[in-house]
Amino acid sequence: MEKKIRFIFCLIALLLAGNAFAISGSYDVGGGASVPLPKGEWSLLQKSRSTAFGDNGEVVVLENSDPAVSTKLLVIHHTRGAERWRSDAQCFKKPGRAHTELYGSKKSALVVKCSRTWVHNGSFSSWVSRRNHKYWTEATEGLRKARIKGYFIQTEIELRNFNGRNVNIIYLQRRLRLLGENRSTTSIPRGSKTFRNGI
Repeated sequence: MEKKIRFIFCLIALLLAGNAFAISGSYDVGGGASVPLPKGEWSLLQKSRSTAFGDNGEVVVLENSDPAVSTKLLVIHHTRGAERWRSDAQCFKKPGRAHTELYGSKKSALVVKCSRTWVHNGSFSSWVSRRNHKYWTEATEGLRKARIKGYFIQTEIELRNFNGRNVNIIYLQRRLRLLGENRSTTSIPRGSKTFRNGI
């Protein structure tokens, strides 16, 4: 009986430890700035140095464990301090079939806010294996741990402050295919338009 009680207590301790690592509400990127998170419980798949946007950057990959929430994965690249960016925001580069919003921003502006959204068809793991840009290769460790399958929507939000904090966030959402669907409709995840206190 005593062994059984100890076993039950061990299980409870493990469950509590697992929940302690769950993240919700927002993700703290330091310096008084945070990235708002969609609903759900988020777990950290990767946190490492990033050179995609500067010398003092960090890349973070988060996965949502809530099956009821469509937004499943976040990839966050951000600078941990004030730094000039090296090139134009991705929204200004070859948008292709992406739905792009510039919110009045221009390449020469001191503050740039923009987003773009597009749909991916097919295997997520196959898509990950074809990524060769530094933005993705530096996040490969977390992407390979993700449990996304099938069709998904990718929304990229980029916020830049000249000689200040810069952040690029990519949301990956599960996409439901509708009967008789000819065209996909996309939307930016609710609560994702603001990088709190980061600009």
